Amino acid sequence: MSGTVDGGRSEITWDGRAASGRRLGHSVYFARLTTPAGTKTTKFVHLGR
Repeated sequence: MSGTVDGGRSEITWDGRAASGRRLGHSVYFARLTTPAGTKTTKFVHLGR
């Protein structure tokens, strides 16, 4: 996901696909959140379905 959301609590669900729609493999991925106050990067494991 890329874009802007309103302030407050938000939730994003990822379906394990690349932006092109291709299913991604089981692996470790990183998510980054950038705000005016700073940037937070977190690691997560995708095990597939």
